[in-house]
Amino acid sequence: MEQEKNTLSVLQIAPGQHPKPIEIDNDLKALQQAVGGSIGASYPFEDPVAIVYNDDGKLMGLPLNRALRDESGEAYEVKRGKFTSVKGARPKRFIRFRTLGAGYSEEELKAVLAGEAEHCPRKKHPVQKQKFQMLVDIQAKLAEGKGDGYARWAKRYNLKEMSKTLIFLQENKIGSMDEMEEQVRAATMRYHKLGDSIKAAEARMAEIAGMKTHIINYAKTRSSYEAYRKAGYSKRFLEANRESIALHKAAKAAFDEAGLKKLPKVKELSIEYVELLKKKKAEYPSYRKARERMQELMKAQKNVEMFFADNRSEQEQQQTR
Repeated sequence: MEQEKNTLSVLQIAPGQHPKPIEIDNDLKALQQAVGGSIGASYPFEDPVAIVYNDDGKLMGLPLNRALRDESGEAYEVKRGKFTSVKGARPKRFIRFRTLGAGYSEEELKAVLAGEAEHCPRKKHPVQKQKFQMLVDIQAKLAEGKGDGYARWAKRYNLKEMSKTLIFLQENKIGSMDEMEEQVRAATMRYHKLGDSIKAAEARMAEIAGMKTHIINYAKTRSSYEAYRKAGYSKRFLEANRESIALHKAAKAAFDEAGLKKLPKVKELSIEYVELLKKKKAEYPSYRKARERMQELMKAQKNVEMFFADNRSEQEQQQTR
């Protein structure tokens, strides 16, 4: 936007139209008339150029001049600040470009738009759907007041999920309830074993952190406690150095409780802490998979038990009739 005498040379960008150079008066009223209301200004470029717009246009529902749209045609909402961020129609929160990883910073995107670089979109990883869901307890739902229509839907749903459950059993070579129980037991044992290992590492890490603190406090307050002892455990000295003496006593009590005859070195404790942290991080993916495996097997076992229980119940009702 260039200033020339008492007029401004501007590039008018109307919704759905090509940009058009025009001249307007160099005053606030002319700018307000050009945008149709209160003005707002943005300075997104390094050059001394301003984008002037209707500051209430979004609230008024005015048509968009230019829109950044997703694959389905929905417009993104753009928020400029220290970091540019965008939000689609469905998400509730804005996403900063820089959090999307390599290739999505504002500078990199500008280079792509200017034809100076080639954009390589991130590969989308398809969300894995659950293999099967828990069956519906139809009798319990009927007891809660559900009607015949719900019961018909639940029967179809249960048949569909039971078919998926049977496929899962076949894939895992489970051909009997005994085999099912054995796999559930083995998966549960592995889950708890990994969980206990991680908890033990966390407990030891907490011990190390506490011990390091006590060792450092003990070293820092040793001279103060020696002076306190030489002063005959003077109350006046205690009042003047209460915090240091309390830390020293707490450290000594922790050493006695741990049965330490010789204090470990802080460096050695730090090395042990790092090794435990590595072990915990290495075990956690296996722990998560073991938990998912155990839950899937238990869910399949529950589905089979519920399915045969419902069949027995229906057969008994037909025989009674």
